[in-house]
Amino acid sequence: MKKTFLYAVLVFTLAGLAACNLAESTEEETSESSVMSSPQDYFSSFLEGDIPAVRPESGNSFYITDLNMNSDEWDSYTVGEMLDLDNDGEDELILQGPYGGMFLDVLNEEIVVFAEGQGTALQLSYVYEDGVYWIEYSDTLHSGRHMYSYTRYEGSDTVVESYQDIIEE
Repeated sequence: MKKTFLYAVLVFTLAGLAACNLAESTEEETSESSVMSSPQDYFSSFLEGDIPAVRPESGNSFYITDLNMNSDEWDSYTVGEMLDLDNDGEDELILQGPYGGMFLDVLNEEIVVFAEGQGTALQLSYVYEDGVYWIEYSDTLHSGRHMYSYTRYEGSDTVVESYQDIIEE
């Protein structure tokens, strides 16, 4: 009888511990998902080094700690402002850096590189005109011509309009 009672106490104790662990993990998941409820929360987590950003074309990801953040060097990045560069009502994060840096957006609960400078022939910047932002890539280093490419988005995955200017000198 004593053994049966001890086994019953042991089973109830273990069941109680399991229930406590389940409740704690549910609380952690709930608090973690509520922490990541807005794009600003995702950007804060990225800037703190907790979550990566992804380059959608390649699927490669990186953490902010993978970037050169030493502002004394030409290839370094600095955290810029937040603007609605893709005209979807939510701000994107600008990382200023080589060739114009990169613009980050939150899509499907992950941070993605929305636009990125690709070298001297594809310097990244943006233009605000008539109430909307345009993403601009420029090539001004070749003698005899300057090229500018403009793209307007409604959400970082939807191109609404684009055009190119070539200025011959």
